[in-house]
Amino acid sequence: MDQKQQDAEIALEQFRLKKLIKTLAQERTAGTSVVSLYIPPKKFISDVTNRLNEQFAEAASIKDKNNRNSVQEAIQSAVLRLRNYNKAPNNGLVVFSGAVQQADGKGEKKICICIEPYRPLSLSLYYCDPQFHVDELRCLLQIDPPFGFIVMDGNGALFATIQGNSKLILKQFDVDLPKKHNKGGQSSVRFARLRMEKRHNYLRKVCEVATACFISEDKANVKGIVLAGSADFKNDLSGTPFFDQRLKPLIIQIVDINYGGEQGLNQAVQLAQEALTEVKYIREKNLVSTFFENIDKDTGLVVYGVQDTMKAVESNTVKTLVCTDVLQYLRVELVSKQTEQKQVRYIKGTEGYEVGNVIEEKNGEQLQVTAREDLVEYLSENYQQHGLDFQLITDNSVEGNQFFKGFSGLGGFLRFKMDMEYIVNQEQWKDEDDDFI
Repeated sequence: MDQKQQDAEIALEQFRLKKLIKTLAQERTAGTSVVSLYIPPKKFISDVTNRLNEQFAEAASIKDKNNRNSVQEAIQSAVLRLRNYNKAPNNGLVVFSGAVQQADGKGEKKICICIEPYRPLSLSLYYCDPQFHVDELRCLLQIDPPFGFIVMDGNGALFATIQGNSKLILKQFDVDLPKKHNKGGQSSVRFARLRMEKRHNYLRKVCEVATACFISEDKANVKGIVLAGSADFKNDLSGTPFFDQRLKPLIIQIVDINYGGEQGLNQAVQLAQEALTEVKYIREKNLVSTFFENIDKDTGLVVYGVQDTMKAVESNTVKTLVCTDVLQYLRVELVSKQTEQKQVRYIKGTEGYEVGNVIEEKNGEQLQVTAREDLVEYLSENYQQHGLDFQLITDNSVEGNQFFKGFSGLGGFLRFKMDMEYIVNQEQWKDEDDDFI
């Protein structure tokens, strides 16, 4: 999986998690009857279930019968769900279980959700409260791509990665370079040559270590690289032919610092902060700008609007699908009660059209809702079936906001030039502004 695919997968994981957090945060119970359980990576599940069994026994002392039964059922449900594991996965495990109130306030529904985080979550927590504890999951939404830092001066070099608030020093070594001097007559030429040779060897070693640190499985493992140092070392590094050609395009900034080592690294991070923030922003900006260029030039290689785009997706003619994470549409499956013919429609908004509801068309035909799903969630889970690249973007940039407000927030780059009027069956696909939406 290349870097572009990794970024897309992370964006999708963040979208799913964000939606789950929002849903769980809104759930409520009448008593302290829902369980939130955070298990650190590789922890033996037997230790966790023993603790849960102790909590189950303690819950027997709860005076209110209904609350006591709800707590014990929530704990028992969590224990049963954990039977599928002997040890927590590498990134840990999170379990939410219990009975919550229905949306209409009538009755309760039981839920039990088990999550394997997409990055390590080293927490060991147990809560039994009226609401689920999801704040601990929010830190996963603040994920940033890793950036490589090379800090070098006349005393040595340091190699590190920065990811969000995490700093990891990968390698550090010292060097003893001879100083300049003007004495010695003819010997000064020899000393100058030795000095240049040592600088050359030092530069070469930095390049070799950079490759070892920032290349894994024959590809870069960082989003960008910042070169930092004093004097001309950093500039010489960026220009030397010894610097790995796979890493050169990743250099996003070269900064001057006053120190070396870890102190210099801290200074470099501060100076490069703006460049690190703009990387994802620029990627999204460039993607949408390319989309707009195709529209301006009328290339026939893009499609936009929810209805047209989804028809193109279903016909497998979309190469890259661009979608804003704030898009609010439902994918609704219906079946005619008269003809039993099935159809799929895309409805603006996220409310209504519950499964089992019957919609009566103007011609008297009755359509029953058999399934409904958030469109972005559907695309994030099924885009691979259509053989396309799915790019989930925000509306934070000017271009992203314009894409959302002016082009519905969903569009795609086509595999080849097409006439969309030929693809879209106007009788079946209603306009997005009609009264059905």
